Amino acid sequence: MHVDKSKLYIGSLIGIISLPLIFLITVFLDLYSINWAYYQYDNWRIEQIFIIGLSIIFYQYIINKDFAKQIPNTINIIALVCILLLSITSYQAKSPTLAVVDLLLTVSIIFYLFILCQVWIVLSALPGNQFMYMDNMLAAVALAPMYIVFWCLFGYYLYLTKNIELEWHGAFSNNRYYNDTLLPCLFLLWYSPGFLKNKPKTVTLIASVYLLTLWLDAARAVWLSIIIAILSIPLYYRRPFSSIKRPLISIFISIFLYVILIKIIPETADYNIIRQSSSGRLEMWISGIKNLLDTNGLGIGGGNFVFAEQINLSPPRGHIHNVVLQFTLEWGVIGFLFVCISGYLFVKHILIKNQIPILLSAGCIAIVTNMMLSGAHIYPQSQMAILMFFSYALHFNFKEKLPSRTINNKLSFHIYRLILTILILVLCTYTFTHFSHREIDKNNVYPAYPRFWQQASLN
Repeated sequence: MHVDKSKLYIGSLIGIISLPLIFLITVFLDLYSINWAYYQYDNWRIEQIFIIGLSIIFYQYIINKDFAKQIPNTINIIALVCILLLSITSYQAKSPTLAVVDLLLTVSIIFYLFILCQVWIVLSALPGNQFMYMDNMLAAVALAPMYIVFWCLFGYYLYLTKNIELEWHGAFSNNRYYNDTLLPCLFLLWYSPGFLKNKPKTVTLIASVYLLTLWLDAARAVWLSIIIAILSIPLYYRRPFSSIKRPLISIFISIFLYVILIKIIPETADYNIIRQSSSGRLEMWISGIKNLLDTNGLGIGGGNFVFAEQINLSPPRGHIHNVVLQFTLEWGVIGFLFVCISGYLFVKHILIKNQIPILLSAGCIAIVTNMMLSGAHIYPQSQMAILMFFSYALHFNFKEKLPSRTINNKLSFHIYRLILTILILVLCTYTFTHFSHREIDKNNVYPAYPRFWQQASLN
């Protein structure tokens, strides 16, 4: 295969992949010198939008028009009908602006996943060390949570020796943000890309302390996702045991460490994964189903769950902690069809095709399971981790199918993509000024969980 090796072309490819990787590293290391917004969550959202927008612009220059296929008229008609229905849903929502912003962010994230997957495919076909370089960056991302682990262990040391309580989650204002972002990094660590490939003992030990933090956080959804993913491996792989050996050993070591910590500091066991409460999930799901039955099939609008009738939930929740219910409730029939199509593609490309390494397939299963139980698909930092993990895993299925035609760096300018980029940036800037930060909203309550912004006026 002949590949144009111009510096601009290769630099753009590396830049598109490097930006989200650097973002994830800085998220874990708390390497922020500029506060764009009052809340760290909002800093992450602004940076996410910047990365997605910049990547879409770069994409104009690095993907040849030969890759673009003619879209059948039938697809165009279906797309127009979907846009019409989604527009009606947004218009009739209690907060049309929230609905439009949520829809635009969702579309941009889907397109961004496509871009990342395409770039991974092209990088894997390039001669030279570019792909190895990015693999090493992935390894660095997998190790980035060690900073949080250090503060965790140091915090318990201070508590034990000086009775000083230390919040060890770094920039993560909610421990669930950390848990959901850690999950893709954990499976990436078990897969061991780049310089981690020949260090099984080191990887197993590091994974064990990652898992220890999940025990300490009583992260039930993440633990359930890990267990389901590991147990599912033997169901669709003939010789899975050599692959799951490392995760199983890590889990047993983490249990051993957790038991020792409980012996030393008994209070550690006060908050554990064995809890009778559903943490409001059951109430949210029942509320979602009830609201779904009351809609006319169009949904309540993206981001509008906070306005929906919520049973025994005060303050109201910003999202429903279930990606399937969320899309179905908020976007009606179109959302349900999107979930069905996504499920079909997941089964086809993750479970049926075996080109993806086993541990990466298991990671995809764990991530989707966690999205059924949490807001991992909502938060900007975990969104970026999920997008990076899925794009890297999926490229194994398609890299052998890269067309054997010249890839060049000629300007491939698609006006609709540029318009999409501008809309993303303009609308996000608008919402940032429109939804001013606040302590309480007009009803003297605030949503317990965020959506687009951490704390924004619901007026």
